[in-house]
Amino acid sequence: MKFLHLISSNLRRKKLRTSLTLLSIVVAFILFGFLSAIQQALVGGVQMAGANRLVVRDKVSIINLLPQTYKARIDRIPGVDFATH
Repeated sequence: MKFLHLISSNLRRKKLRTSLTLLSIVVAFILFGFLSAIQQALVGGVQMAGANRLVVRDKVSIINLLPQTYKARIDRIPGVDFATH
């Protein structure tokens, strides 16, 4: 506690440096919060879906949808409860 006076006087001496340092710390915490939220959004969908879900995609590209006739084939597979396009 004997250095508290020195710390406070040094912080008051260069006000621009002090304010920019505090601003950078605040921005760092905000960016960390945003990145954590984005990570949770990307990972949370997989955790919410569960281990008993299977996603089937086209062999060529993610953009190409599977034909509608495949839905009837997938419904006939044993253990399939629900299928959607």
